[in-house]
Amino acid sequence: SGGTITNKSGFGVRINRAENVALAAMNITITGDDGLYGGGPTPGDSVNGFALRGGFLSNNGTAVNVHGLEFRDLHGTVVIDNTQVTGSAEDAVRIFNDEGELADLDIANSVFTLNSPGLGNNGLNIEARGNARLSDIDIAGCTFSQLRATGVQVSTTDTALANVDIATSTFTNNNIAVNLAAVASSTLIIDVHDNPSINGHNSHAVNVFSSDPSTATVSGSIRNNTIGTGGVASSGSAFGNGIRLNINGNSNADLLIDSNIIQEIEFGRGIESVARLGIGMDAGTARVAITNNTVRVNPTWGLAGIYLESEDGNTVCARIANNDAIGGPYFPGFGGAYLLNQYGGTFNLEGTAGDAATEISNTNTGTPVNANGTVTIVPPGTCPQP
Repeated sequence: SGGTITNKSGFGVRINRAENVALAAMNITITGDDGLYGGGPTPGDSVNGFALRGGFLSNNGTAVNVHGLEFRDLHGTVVIDNTQVTGSAEDAVRIFNDEGELADLDIANSVFTLNSPGLGNNGLNIEARGNARLSDIDIAGCTFSQLRATGVQVSTTDTALANVDIATSTFTNNNIAVNLAAVASSTLIIDVHDNPSINGHNSHAVNVFSSDPSTATVSGSIRNNTIGTGGVASSGSAFGNGIRLNINGNSNADLLIDSNIIQEIEFGRGIESVARLGIGMDAGTARVAITNNTVRVNPTWGLAGIYLESEDGNTVCARIANNDAIGGPYFPGFGGAYLLNQYGGTFNLEGTAGDAATEISNTNTGTPVNANGTVTIVPPGTCPQP
């Protein structure tokens, strides 16, 4: 507990083959390699149980693949609380697991900011590979600001699983606030909720993605978040979307987008949900509920307020209700308050009206409403809801 480690040419702290490590009030600054590195190149080097409370890590690393805190195969119960990580070469915190279980990861009340302007990457970069299980990731009450790439990035590949909850945190002036990605045959469960300020991002505020080729599964919700500040141009996103769901290949998704305030989207879409690139009978399905959101896209330069698309062999099954949307100017295939495009595959919309445009108009606020291709009205409850 306590103390300062500074001006080291290598690691500030190196931990391997250890259990239940607890550090408090540590100041680790100006290192040539990671400020703190835990684990190693072989499974036997892993750390099982770790806590860092009241830490301050600054200006650690001078090269690519060097981070403030880095762990390889971190297991057990892990806590990072009331800690500040700033000035890291690449990621503020990087956790890379390719085996075993990280049963409980709690990151709370901490600040991640200002990584290298030339090499910098993410605030939190958490990756599950192989058969790793990241069973319970909770990120709450944190600040992510001025990070060159992304505030929080969580990704899964192979047959790994990650279950992540991101709440009550602020994201300011990063490239992307939250990036969640599933690859191969992995499973990603998300809940991004009650984040009061997601502001000043160049690209998408919240991005959920599955790759092609892929048979990944993505499920969960994005709810009760505030993206952008009314009256502050581009504060929701300068060039990207407010919330982007991009489900590719033979991946399947079950997602709820509910009760978000999305505003000041300059050139992109407020909410975008696209399913595409699926092949054959196993092409993926995106089941999406978009409800109770307030969306404000730049009416001069922006694209659609709420946009959904099915393409190639994929299926979209959607419920869209009780939203209030303003979009950019409509022209064929772009813009408008609501825009549904069926370019291939199957597009089903829950409702009772005779056509998609009428259904959206009857159950939401905002015009114009446009639907292209074959959008089929199906009875309420047809699409399994997240």
